[in-house]
Amino acid sequence: MILAAVLAGACGQDLRLDPVLPGETGSLDPEVLALAQQKIEKVRLEPANARLHGSLGLVYESNRIWDAAEKSYDNAARLDPREPLWPYHRSIALREGGRTDEADALLRSSAAQLASAPGVQHRLGQALLDAGDLTGALAAFRRALALTSDQPEVLVGIASVMVAQEDQAGAVPLLQKAIQKDPSYKQAHYLLGLAFRALSRDSEAAEQLALGLDAKVRFLDDPLSAELKSYKVNYVDQLAEAGSLMTTQQYAAALNLCERVLVKRPDDKDVLNNAGAAAMELASYDRAFELLGRAMAIDEREFATHINLAECYLRTQKLLEATQHADRAVALAPGVGRARMVRARVLASRGRFQDAYLELRQAAKLDARNAMTYVALSEVCAQLERLPEALEWCQTAVQLDPSYLPARFNLAMFTMKTGDLDRAAALTRELDRLAPGNPRVALLKQELEKLGR
Repeated sequence: MILAAVLAGACGQDLRLDPVLPGETGSLDPEVLALAQQKIEKVRLEPANARLHGSLGLVYESNRIWDAAEKSYDNAARLDPREPLWPYHRSIALREGGRTDEADALLRSSAAQLASAPGVQHRLGQALLDAGDLTGALAAFRRALALTSDQPEVLVGIASVMVAQEDQAGAVPLLQKAIQKDPSYKQAHYLLGLAFRALSRDSEAAEQLALGLDAKVRFLDDPLSAELKSYKVNYVDQLAEAGSLMTTQQYAAALNLCERVLVKRPDDKDVLNNAGAAAMELASYDRAFELLGRAMAIDEREFATHINLAECYLRTQKLLEATQHADRAVALAPGVGRARMVRARVLASRGRFQDAYLELRQAAKLDARNAMTYVALSEVCAQLERLPEALEWCQTAVQLDPSYLPARFNLAMFTMKTGDLDRAAALTRELDRLAPGNPRVALLKQELEKLGR
């Protein structure tokens, strides 16, 4: 067996392939070009090394240079035909390049050799689903499920087939399980909305479809995904990744990524704003003010910079400066809900609750699907001793985003304050299930105990 492998390797050494070049480089991010050049030089030194050709393909794929990625993977597969990961990734590049038939054929053959890779089986299932092969898709998704511990992506894949087969009742529990595991997974919410609509559960359908706006298919990782992600160095992907990290509250990682981008784009106001926002969330206020000050020097009329500065000054209890920037943000962007929101928060911090209320009503008109606005409205109404209205705003927030815990906390608290202790207790039990150990839940339980519940 060892001798056969040595002989096979020796035969492979006879084939020496030139590295694939990226083509037109004028529009390429300099960091992408530099990374590709490093990999190209390594391939030139070892032109018979399949792994180096494949790594070059991963650089191209991660930065969406699809033609060069496909050709690099083809080189890797020719040099090492025993490694199915190269044709598998070539199928991804072919699909992105519009060569769907070739991609599907290659995906099927490589997936047959990668039967123990759940990410590969999941992608095969999605491709078969897109092609209308529901039986094949279901089989692939079930193979992926057998290799994972109920990954949300796989549950959604199986549920997608069920919805296509008009088995909405069967899809619902799978989708609910996926959402329980990842409340932010938009595709699960969207499919659940479709299932509810088919089952005539219209109000639930509307809620889930709203949560699933802009849903996209999410693929599981494969054995090369970690390396692939490490090569994402183009500006667009890095900025998008920083935004994703901010959304998931990974502020330190977002700031580090923004700092990397600033090395090559030091005067990009969008990157400076994102970096400033991340630094603020980390309570690194000096750094936040420095970054936002640089953004301000580049463009004083950028409303996002004023919003971030207002927030930063608000958190550092500098209300005069916060007011100045909040007012300026609204003056520059009167039709942007975020500007109205930050101005309302500044007004509330100054005890001007009625003015804050009016500003929040404007924010709600401008950004009607932002649950945070309705939570803020509920809190201002509580300050104005309008508890019934506060309760209504809480209910709106929960309907818009059932996963947004501040809305649920306020709903339970204001329900208790209006005297409906049975419902408050039920809401608190649900919160205890969703956020066990949360101090706000503990406080609600203590207050209910004092009232005999």
